Amino acid sequence: MAKHNVENPTLTFGAPDGLHGALRWRSGYGTQGPVGRTWGDLSISIGSVDIWGRSGAHAAYGATDTMTWCWIDMLEFLRRAWPYLIEDDTCPIPLDRDDARAASLVGLRTRAFERWHAQRDAMTDAQIDDEDARLRDFMVVHDLGEALAGACAPPLILLRDGERMHVASSKQAWSLPFGSTMSTLAQLGDVIAARVRTLIDPRSIRLCAQWDARGTRTRAPSSQCSPSPPSQTSGK
Repeated sequence: MAKHNVENPTLTFGAPDGLHGALRWRSGYGTQGPVGRTWGDLSISIGSVDIWGRSGAHAAYGATDTMTWCWIDMLEFLRRAWPYLIEDDTCPIPLDRDDARAASLVGLRTRAFERWHAQRDAMTDAQIDDEDARLRDFMVVHDLGEALAGACAPPLILLRDGERMHVASSKQAWSLPFGSTMSTLAQLGDVIAARVRTLIDPRSIRLCAQWDARGTRTRAPSSQCSPSPPSQTSGK
């Protein structure tokens, strides 16, 4: 369960030895809709390694430098990605390294482009386009960085391997327990959902209902996996 630090109003989630983070809401965005209500600072770390933000000495395992965004986007990502995070267990395109290893996810986009360049004489344009499309579909439901449409968030890719969850940034990889990693993501989603649950706008009502029913949702066709427009241009 997410914890609230009374002295420093920061919500923390996860466990320090795995995927964990901290979220602090901001005020003064200018609106009280789902965008304004979820405007805040988020940090995400794995163990002692900071992925988004930098750990601070004055927070439980919170942050001094964080990513500031409207985190309704993260809830929409988690709602959309949930069945894929549970079910998918292979990389969408063949690569030289073993797809089952966490290390295979490090620099995934870069290695895909390297593959297409190295095999440009053996692959047709249609084959490359097909792999590119499959990789894009994979990223929008496996890379937390894709949650922030319109921002340049560092990648954080998650892929199940049995009872493990492989997690990779752009430079490093980890193999974490699947159950506790999904529990941490659920805590993050619950914290954001609680922030908008009392709102009566269609977006908040629909999204909270979808999040509550995430365990019963099925995979959407790939054409429906595209992230929502950036919150800055959607209904406030």
